[in-house]
Amino acid sequence: FLHYSIEHGHMEEEKIKDYFNLGVDLESLYKQWRKVDPIFNNISVNYPGVRMLRQHPVENLFSFICSANNNIQRISGMVENLAKEYGSKVCEFQGNEYYSFPDIDKLAQTGVEAKLRELGFGYRAKYIEESAGKILQLGGEEWLFSLRKMDYQEAKQNLLQLSGIGPKVADCILLMS
Repeated sequence: FLHYSIEHGHMEEEKIKDYFNLGVDLESLYKQWRKVDPIFNNISVNYPGVRMLRQHPVENLFSFICSANNNIQRISGMVENLAKEYGSKVCEFQGNEYYSFPDIDKLAQTGVEAKLRELGFGYRAKYIEESAGKILQLGGEEWLFSLRKMDYQEAKQNLLQLSGIGPKVADCILLMS
């Protein structure tokens, strides 16, 4: 998130508002959800203000490709390995190095699939390299952001043309970014 939000040495307020979905009227949503879901009705009392993040579409898309038939711990490790291998070092803090999520062009390079297979990504390695290449052909990051302006069905159909993205993963990507 910070990698995409820091420009000229300061945080941009609009990007922070977008990331935390601060333009969403939670109270009206909570009222609707409480009427149809008794579990949510109980949870919302104890956890007011909980909201869905609006993640950067590049990181979100490739993270969901990693999620296929996987558990959270393994997905987190795969995303961290993508950043270490193809991202840029952002900082070191308390002896730990932190990396940005890689740009699409880095993931589209020849040899990415082989390297990711070495790192334990399995069949997902091919999907990552192929999808990165296809995204670049379609217009790169700009194309991904353009999905936000489309209606749901059109955006979903656009995502389904990418390798490793089926209907469920497409829905998750649309929900989270």
